[in-house]
Formats: sequence, C-alpha cells, structure tokens
Amino acid sequence: MCGLTGFTGQPDQVLLRRMSTRLAHRGPDVSGAYEDEGISLSCERLRIRDPSPEADQPYQDAQGRVIVFNGELFNHSALRDTLITRGHSFRTNCDTETLLASYAEWGTGCFSRLDGMFAVAIWDPGSRKLVLSRDLHGIKPLYYLMKGPDLFFASELKALLAVPGLPRHLDPQALAGYLAFGCNPYGQSLIQGIRRVPPGTVLAWRLGGSVSLAPFSLRGMAAPLPERALLSAIRASFLAATGDLAEADLYLSGGVDSALLLALLSEQGTFSAIRTYTAAFPEHDESSAAVDLAAHFGSTHRSVPVEAKHLALLPDIVWYADEALSDPAALPMFLLSREAARHSRVVLTGDGADELFLGYEQFRMLLMHRKLLTPWPDAIRREAAGALALVPRRGLDKVFPYMSALGDQGIERAARFVRLVDPLEQYLEMVSLFTPQERKQLGSEMALRFDEFDTSESRRLSPPVMERIAHLDSALHFAHGMLAKTDRMTMAHSVEARLPYLSSGVIRAASSCPTDKKISLFRDKICLRRAARQVLPRRLLPATKHRFFVPLHAMWPKELSDLLDAAVGSDAVQVLGFRRAYLRSLSERLSKSPLYIARQMWNLLSLLLWVEMFILGDGDRVLRPRWWSI
Repeated sequence: MCGLTGFTGQPDQVLLRRMSTRLAHRGPDVSGAYEDEGISLSCERLRIRDPSPEADQPYQDAQGRVIVFNGELFNHSALRDTLITRGHSFRTNCDTETLLASYAEWGTGCFSRLDGMFAVAIWDPGSRKLVLSRDLHGIKPLYYLMKGPDLFFASELKALLAVPGLPRHLDPQALAGYLAFGCNPYGQSLIQGIRRVPPGTVLAWRLGGSVSLAPFSLRGMAAPLPERALLSAIRASFLAATGDLAEADLYLSGGVDSALLLALLSEQGTFSAIRTYTAAFPEHDESSAAVDLAAHFGSTHRSVPVEAKHLALLPDIVWYADEALSDPAALPMFLLSREAARHSRVVLTGDGADELFLGYEQFRMLLMHRKLLTPWPDAIRREAAGALALVPRRGLDKVFPYMSALGDQGIERAARFVRLVDPLEQYLEMVSLFTPQERKQLGSEMALRFDEFDTSESRRLSPPVMERIAHLDSALHFAHGMLAKTDRMTMAHSVEARLPYLSSGVIRAASSCPTDKKISLFRDKICLRRAARQVLPRRLLPATKHRFFVPLHAMWPKELSDLLDAAVGSDAVQVLGFRRAYLRSLSERLSKSPLYIARQMWNLLSLLLWVEMFILGDGDRVLRPRWWSI
C-alpha cells in the first residue's frame, strides 16, 4: 500500500514534502518524488509486491508516462500476459508497472479491466493530462481540490490541508450525512472545496484547468453466473488475493464470511503460517466461535482484548480515520491491526460479503415488514406499534436486535418502523444515528439528499425494492464508512488489507444470485452459506449474521457522558453551531436509552475531536484538547 500526493502547476518541493509526510504511515519503506514542468508527484511506499528499488514510485516508463499507485491488482498476472502478447516488456514484477502498461495500451479504458483495489494518478506528458481513478467500490481513498486552474490530490484529506490558503469551512450537507450515518456519504468532503474521486470513476485534468469525470464499469459483468459457480468465484478471487503471500493473516469474526476464507486458506496448504485475530470484549464477547474455527483449521490464533483503557485511543483513531468516522468498530480494528503489524504486512478480511449477499439485519427487517406488516390496514399497524412498549424488551430483542439495550428511544424508533409503509423511510428509521428531528434540535438544519445515489443502476433495480435499498445502503455506508474504517485502521499500522469478496468474479456471481436466494424471513446470505457448506463442517457454520458489536453502553457510560459534558463549552462546539443545551440533555437521557444515547455520544465526540484537529488545528498530528481528560 502507499500514500499518494501531487499537484499540477508550479513545482514546490517544500509543499510536496509537507503533503507527503502526513501520509508516512501509509508507506514507511521509501519516499519518492517526481517533478517536471507543470507536475509534482510523490509516493510513500509500503513494499509488498516486488520490494526491489526498481519498483519504487513514482514509476516512469520509456515514453515518459509517470504513475503513483496505491492498491493491489488481483488480475496482475493475467493482464501482464495479455500485454506481453501485445509487445510490452517488463523490468519489474510489480503491478504498478503492469497498470502503467495497461494505460499505455488502452488509455483510460484500462480501468474497466482492473480487478482489485486501487487509487491511482498517471501523468501523461504527451497530452499534458493528469488522470486520477479509483476502484469500483472505493476500497482505496483519493481526495482532490481545485485551486484556480491547478488540481491537488492525495490519498487522505489531511495531506490537502497543507495546501496554503485553503479555507476551513464545514459543508452542512456532509455534516448532516455524518450525523445520520456515522460517516459522510457525499462526494463533497466535510471541508468545502475538498472532494473525493467517486468510486468507479476516471477524473481527467487537462492543461488550462478543465476537469472531466467519467464512470467506468467492469468488463464481463453482464453475463450471469449459475449459483453453483459462487464457490469457484470466491476460490479464484481468494487465490489471486493471496498468490504472492508466503504467510497468511486473517481477521476472524466467527461469521460465515471470514470462516469461509479461513477454510480456503487451509485448503490451499501453501502457507508457512496461518495467523488469525479476533477482538474480545470483557462483556458481550462473541469470540468463542472464532476460537473454535481457529482450533479446527489449526491457525495460530490471537484474541485481542478490547478493554476500558482503550477509550484513550479515540483521538489517535480520529486522526488516522482522516475524515470524521464514528463507527465504534474502528477501535477493535485499530487494535487488531496493531497486533497484526507485529507479524505481517498483509491481512485478509471478509468485508463486502454482507453488502453483496444481504447479510445485515436491516435487510431482513425490511423483508419482514413487506411480507408480514405492509398488507395490514394502517389502523392495525398503528395498534401494533403502540403495543410494542408493553412487550418485554428481551422478547423484542428476538425481532429488533439490541432493543433491550437501545431502551425507550429504541422502542419509539421500532414503533415508527412498524407504522411506516415507505421502504426508504423504514430503512432510515433503522440505520440513522440521529433522526431529522434530533439533528434539528442539535443544530444541524440541513435535510438529507439522496439524488446523488439515485444512479441509473439503482433505477434499473427499482422493481425489486430490496435490491434498491441494498444499493442505497452500500452507497451510504460502504465506501466511506465500512471500507474507510478498514483502510485507515490497517494503514495506521502500515498493514495492507485485502478484500477477496470484492473481486470482480465474486461481484458477478453475487449479482447473478436472485434476492430470494440471498435472504428470507429467517435466513441471510443463503447462497453464500450453501457455498460455505462445501468446505466448512456443519457444526462450525454460523446460523445467522451477528453485526460486529461494540458494547459502548456497557464499557464507557460514565466516561462518554463526562467527556461530552466537558466538551460542551469548547470552540469545536461553537464551530459546529451545536446547541449546548441539547448536548447536555444526552447525559440525562443515557440511563433510559443506554446504547441509543451512547452511540450518539460516540458520534459527537469523534466529530468534536475531528474539528479540533482538522478545522481548528492544522491536521498534521494527533491532538488531545483540554477537555479530553482520558
């Protein structure tokens, strides 16, 4: 993996170094720079595939084209074989050179041929053009900004904050998205003027300052695959993702996604060592399934404890997260990556399977509503909603996950969910951290906007409601939430995370699997589980999906409350324009809705720390403000 930076216009070695230094954690092995008239490029490289100096970046071909590349091409070997038949020769074994040769052969059409994860910048001196692109799912990050006719880009937002004269104004739409979803789902970052290169897009800058954006799609995705091909697709993806590894490391949750990957690791039998890692909590610990899996397949297993003292790491997590991110699972991911970094530079994760195969509880809840509640008259649904408060909360947990911990406000959300008939409104009721009314009470008046996600693909999927909501869920949470968390928390410790489920073959197989083969009222990821049964013993095959759960309300109720109370008078609250009275009221309501309010507190504390570092501070280091007392 690597950290990329660069800009067009007048070269400035001091600025280029200032930008690149902020990304040193992404590539600690070697720092390289390229400067020519009108272009400056830099790369902080983590040497994995072909660690020789000849493969260092920026990498230049014989025609003067220059590339900086962050990622891993799973089809590197196949691409290279094709390019050799077309007359290309290679002097390294690195996929960086393969990607640049692909651009030389097919231009920007090369990106639709890439299977893997990537963020890339290519300087084409012949046409005086700078090309930026990002993989289909946005696994690897890439930010940019325009300053006059010049374009600046970087793997992380913090590097762009080194650009002189950049105003630090919060974007209200991005802020509303963050409060609702725990991450900003929009193309505009939280700082006005800094944008993300959209996933699956080619950005081209040309001399004079013109910028164009063009989406691309993967070749061969239209042809359907039979369900029986799913395991073969996962196995092929897995082999491509691990082909250059002598040892194998895996984050093991105990769920079917990572369990299947462990089974395939064991099946391959070519690794000198297999190491697995699981986060373990003092309460609500669900790591025993992972321990059983590791024992069965003989991996060297490490349960990494997540303890009360680790709340002190939140400022570090906020800085490495780069753009505000309030997923509590970032903390165990940070700890797992710190442990993995002692042994390896590459780790496999099961990210993507839940999105592709409808594994989250909100999908089953939506299906349940459509089949069991939507046909009822409005009056009966209203009566049923009103009766929820009378049902013992432990009983409600069987239908509405974690209801006993969510408390009074969780019951209110569940009642609204029962009454609603619009699938989008039902979905938002389940996943939003702050409701529209709560955001207004807090001081964020901006309504959410969804037109950015209503793409031609989502409209094509409009008849099956479940698939359209799944498409929206992926757009809102996946690239800028789930994948951002994985990328930033692994890269914080200079570890590369590889995601075999997001290869083109698995995506194609998943898209060929109809909705009723993915989910039913009582089962999730049906076709994936069928595939897993071919390589996993039945006793080790998890029956249902359990979301990775951090028990904030049990571990830090007083600490979160005290920290937020201490932050109420801070400059960060003033910058955000939040109402102090509403912030104080959260502590008063914590006991009646412990998990509900604790998640909101975590969201707000993460945001306040981010403002301290990236708006009030320079973004160049971890800060612990005076109100942070841990």
